[in-house]
Amino acid sequence: MNILFCIGKNYRDFLPLNQFAQRFAREMIGDIHQIIFCDSLDLKINPESNA
Repeated sequence: MNILFCIGKNYRDFLPLNQFAQRFAREMIGDIHQIIFCDSLDLKINPESNA
């Protein structure tokens, strides 16, 4: 199952960008079974961690 994650506020509302991302993903991975839109990605990076 292929899932496309679109991170950023513009992906959902700006149709040309949305269509480009979907077209590019289909060329790279084939069928897209689910698309998940996320306005932002909040990563907490711990510089003391050596993982």
